[in-house]
Amino acid sequence: MTDRNNLTLTVAADMVGIKGTMLRRWAEYHKDYLSPGANPLAGVTRRFTSRDVEILKYIAELRSQGLTVGGINVRLATLTFPDIEENEQNSDLVPEADTTEIALSTKQEGLQSTQAIVVALQLCKRK
Repeated sequence: MTDRNNLTLTVAADMVGIKGTMLRRWAEYHKDYLSPGANPLAGVTRRFTSRDVEILKYIAELRSQGLTVGGINVRLATLTFPDIEENEQNSDLVPEADTTEIALSTKQEGLQSTQAIVVALQLCKRK
């Protein structure tokens, strides 16, 4: 299983749908909004979190709308992206049926958060 909070550049780029070289550039352009692992010190392997990937997907959407790096950073400054943690299941603690219910609940909450971001963006466009 891939640790969604320790993704390689190649895996993260594939998830966003861009090339690794572009992802490196975006990570530098938007470093204030990404995890420290997205822009590590020299000699340290670059790693991305699930949250980073969601932000980068949003950046891709904004770029497709023609926004510049500065414009994208202005938008990112007004938003909050939730941390996305990998669900660890422990069958000794949580029965399987309860785990499914929790997973569905978590997925629904994520959908609601995404819908809230879309509504906020639509309101920003109208101004």
